[in-house]
Amino acid sequence: MKGINHLPFTVTLDEDQLEHLADAVAARIAGRAPVAHDRQLDDDAILDSREAVNYLRLPSLNALHRLTAAEGIPSLQRVPRDRLRFRKRDLGDWLAGDV
Repeated sequence: MKGINHLPFTVTLDEDQLEHLADAVAARIAGRAPVAHDRQLDDDAILDSREAVNYLRLPSLNALHRLTAAEGIPSLQRVPRDRLRFRKRDLGDWLAGDV
């Protein structure tokens, strides 16, 4: 569909639907945009969720959230509902089965 009618509309999404939409849009944009180079990360680096997804080679941010909740991927969170952060060394240990 190419044309867009400039009509106002509202879409209501729950958190999972919004995450799915964000992943789909990100994947579509990634196919068009030049690839950004990952910053060099030492083992003590603190990663945000997107960097953790890339480091773990997960298909989506939603996949990271599911794994964090279900399997206990080591994460850093100061207070409930705060953004998740991840220590690169901890993720490497988790991948190696040392956690």
